[in-house]
Amino acid sequence: MKYDNCYNEGVPAKTRYTSMSGALISTNRDIFYSICNWGDEEVTEWAPEIANSWRTTPDIEIYQSKTNQWQWMKGNFIQNMQYSAKAGPGIWNDPDML
Repeated sequence: MKYDNCYNEGVPAKTRYTSMSGALISTNRDIFYSICNWGDEEVTEWAPEIANSWRTTPDIEIYQSKTNQWQWMKGNFIQNMQYSAKAGPGIWNDPDML
């Protein structure tokens, strides 16, 4: 399940995403939980404890020219490299579905 950051009404991401994590765990089902707040609010510091993946970068702008799209993807890849130690078995950094 992907939980996006749209229309968050100012509630801190950690609060909202942790609450949803608890709700998903309470179902006693295996659910892949992906959170998306574009790398804001120090997500890499707390997300590995509650989710399977978390966005580490802004959206790749698909409305740009192909050259600009490649540069955007490359930038997300480079930015994501700094968080490689946060990932592991069952938990992943997400540089926008790169």
